[in-house]
Amino acid sequence: MYEGDASAKTFVAARINTLNINEENTALKVLLYPNPAQGASTLLIKGNTNNITVSMMDISGKTILHGNFTNRNRIDLPVDKFNAGVYMITVKNKEESKIVKLIKE
Repeated sequence: MYEGDASAKTFVAARINTLNINEENTALKVLLYPNPAQGASTLLIKGNTNNITVSMMDISGKTILHGNFTNRNRIDLPVDKFNAGVYMITVKNKEESKIVKLIKE
């Protein structure tokens, strides 16, 4: 595929990335709800859930929660134990990681 004027003497090739069905099924997807939260909050994880690591950091970068999980697609977070503020939650598996922001009211 190319981009540009077909009558011009030069053109730019464009690379199109493809995603096969197996890659789509293993891609790490993370949903956090409710957010903002007052009590408990839940992480829903799709994709490769084998050997998941979850870390929660406060705004200063201090790790306040860390856990390892195997084949879990739902993880409840004890948000009620933390002060009001903004927290970053990192979810990692062997292939990739995702970061979601949690607001504690």
